[in-house]
Amino acid sequence: MDIKGLVDRDLDELAARYLNGLNFKTSLKYSCLEQLLKFKHWMIQDKPRKVSFAKNFSIPIDHRIGLDLIINKIENGRGEIYRHQSRGLFNGNSKDLMFYDFGIHHLHLGIERDLKHKQMVNGTKKIVFVYINDDEAFFLKVDEHEKWHLKDFFKIIHRERPDLIRHRIIPVNEGDEYTDDEIKFIRKIGLNYSLKIDDVSGFVAQTYL
Repeated sequence: MDIKGLVDRDLDELAARYLNGLNFKTSLKYSCLEQLLKFKHWMIQDKPRKVSFAKNFSIPIDHRIGLDLIINKIENGRGEIYRHQSRGLFNGNSKDLMFYDFGIHHLHLGIERDLKHKQMVNGTKKIVFVYINDDEAFFLKVDEHEKWHLKDFFKIIHRERPDLIRHRIIPVNEGDEYTDDEIKFIRKIGLNYSLKIDDVSGFVAQTYL
């Protein structure tokens, strides 16, 4: 009897049942257990967190209410902050590589429920980029959805809040000065990489820690 195979099958069936209860769109490319674990780590859990802001952070007046809603949910640790995350959160084929690599989330500034993606708030063209860990949410910048300036965001964290990413430094690693386009290509082909930011070398992508 293949006990390991039976256990793997049972775990996958349990994961499939759980995901179906969430109206999660499962993928045929990955096991349901793998998709459930990805969902668990990608989804921002409700818990009280400190909120802080980059020095040059600003918010367009028409998105002020949306930002206040997000801040309230983060500070109070309730309100289902995940509803502001990527539309792909409930899709097994979707990935958020900026989050995977460096823990930077993008949150939509909508205030009403999305009629198409009913688990989420309505999507907005401008989104807020936030570095989030278990204790704090550091708001980096509001920008348009397609402007994924990874190195600029990481420089903000390094220069203003180096304590948040100190654990990512490997002193023996020199790091590379990749452009954002080069980083996107490296991610796409699944290679490990590290970055040199200002005078500090060896910031390693979260995916490989």
